[in-house]
Amino acid sequence: MRSLYDRRRQALVKALNVHFGEKATILGEKAGIHVMVRLHTPFSDEEIIRRAALHGICMMSAAPHDLRPHSQGEFIFGYGELTEQQLEESICRIAQILNTKETQM
Repeated sequence: MRSLYDRRRQALVKALNVHFGEKATILGEKAGIHVMVRLHTPFSDEEIIRRAALHGICMMSAAPHDLRPHSQGEFIFGYGELTEQQLEESICRIAQILNTKETQM
């Protein structure tokens, strides 16, 4: 199981780097079966979550779990239940969703 989760974590980190580049900062990639990421985007956490949900992607803001003042755009990405391909496709889709200039989807 350990090697399976390691491959999934690597797939998630690679997808974030490929699809977001400098628009994403990985804050913690060794947090169990989660990766904490700061997305550099003009959208609020609520707007990011809303846009992702419209496309069937569930995102979790780190704000409720943060003891320090929350920095906008921090999210917890879980990878335990998704395949490497699903992780790649989901990150690609999130990047596409956030690159649109539309305010309504």
